[in-house]
Amino acid sequence: MNSDIRLSIGFLDHPKTVKLQRHLGEAGVLSLLRLWLWAAQNRPSGILIGMDEDDIEIAARWEGEKGAFNAVATRLRFLDTLEGTYRIHNWTERNT
Repeated sequence: MNSDIRLSIGFLDHPKTVKLQRHLGEAGVLSLLRLWLWAAQNRPSGILIGMDEDDIEIAARWEGEKGAFNAVATRLRFLDTLEGTYRIHNWTERNT
């Protein structure tokens, strides 16, 4: 299990993060960070095996409109899907 995650110093000003905040507010950014921290503890590969959209939003502690976090995070490529399984985009390159 990981004890930390790597976060780029430019994360908050990255265009993807700015778009996430525009669509979901600061709660969306906080939920993304919560999801990353949860994944470091529970899915260190970044592959969210056995998790559906509801499970991901629970792990992210998203309290907004159901499905909105997943939709925006996937559209902005914070989350990828492969054969029905969600993955955190570029997780292994950034959090080995």
